[in-house]
Amino acid sequence: MVVTVKSVAETSVVATLAEPFALATRYGVRVIDETGRPVAHDSAATWASGPKDVTLGNDTSATGADYPLIPGTTYYVQAKAGDATSWGPWSDAVGFLTKGNPPPPPQAPAIKDAAEVKVPYRGESWTATYSDVLLGGESGLVLDEVTGLLDSPDVRASDRALLQRDGIVSGRDYLGGRIIHLSMTVLDQNVREALAAFQPGTDLRPFRFAFPGIAGGAGYMMVKVRKRAMPVNGAHIAGAVPLAVELFAPDPLMYSDTENVKSVLRVPGRGSAKLFNPRLKMSFSFAALGATAAEAPTPVLSIGDSKSWPVYTIKGPVTNPSIVNRKTGERITVLIKVPTNEALTIDTLTRSVLLNGASRYGQMSQESSWFPLRPGANDIVFEDLEENKLAAVDVRWRSAWL
Repeated sequence: MVVTVKSVAETSVVATLAEPFALATRYGVRVIDETGRPVAHDSAATWASGPKDVTLGNDTSATGADYPLIPGTTYYVQAKAGDATSWGPWSDAVGFLTKGNPPPPPQAPAIKDAAEVKVPYRGESWTATYSDVLLGGESGLVLDEVTGLLDSPDVRASDRALLQRDGIVSGRDYLGGRIIHLSMTVLDQNVREALAAFQPGTDLRPFRFAFPGIAGGAGYMMVKVRKRAMPVNGAHIAGAVPLAVELFAPDPLMYSDTENVKSVLRVPGRGSAKLFNPRLKMSFSFAALGATAAEAPTPVLSIGDSKSWPVYTIKGPVTNPSIVNRKTGERITVLIKVPTNEALTIDTLTRSVLLNGASRYGQMSQESSWFPLRPGANDIVFEDLEENKLAAVDVRWRSAWL
């Protein structure tokens, strides 16, 4: 298919199609920019004979398929032919320059003199913070790209080889740590502050970020710097220095930046007295004297897509407190009497049981198992052997994403 440029205006071009092909039933013409991106197109039905002119860049219909061209800009025109079922290839591109002067380039945003990096983090979209340094927003440290947040972490497999046979025995997989790469541009005279903030060999620090669609729009992780790269070149003179940082998170999950706190009321049951009638061979259970049924517990809701490990705080007086997931039957029971004004803390992530800071791990019952909050609603209740109807357990958790 042969196409030529007949005439050029400021915002449109007239292309001429050569003689029609035999058996062709339709023709397409398009204009592309220097990157190959189509900016205007049109189609033509079969004609009998002779060249056919097609104007592109003049369509103002609601479809917006044929945008006006930009004055003083280089474009290319192509054509193709097809039958009722398929198209042929696009022809060689023919270049042309629209008339007029191109519009002025967009004005670069003004950089504040000595823009600070120690700016308070407010959770604005497309910003982050690490080591009290704001990344993006009004900071002098521009966040260009973040990779690794949505990548899957490494997997620690426990597969075993089959002896004298093909294949393996599939074991349970566990997630490893997460590696995050930050690409940034340090503006003005903030190189020293940026280098001080991202130093390898430091302890874990909070990395908070507000990227739409990731970790509910406001995420939180504990990370430390593993690598840092800042080339020494002419960019230092220009005041825009590239900086690349590798962060490592031992816990690969991304958590909500906001910690949830909910009080779960005690439900009766474990403190009931059982009566047995040998003649009827039936047993009945009555609530202990003074016990009243608590309101139906509201679920503990995790809005993430991965399991979350909560922290339970139980204030005395309680005896043998038990945290139960009524849907799965999982429970954590500690065989201990917690006096008044003292607190028992159960951390399911670190798997610790503390009474006023002292370990009581050895007093967990044999039926206990460490269970997480799963995505969605979790029917968590609290039981104990006391008759204190006001007893409750505080649940603290962050929704988690992988």
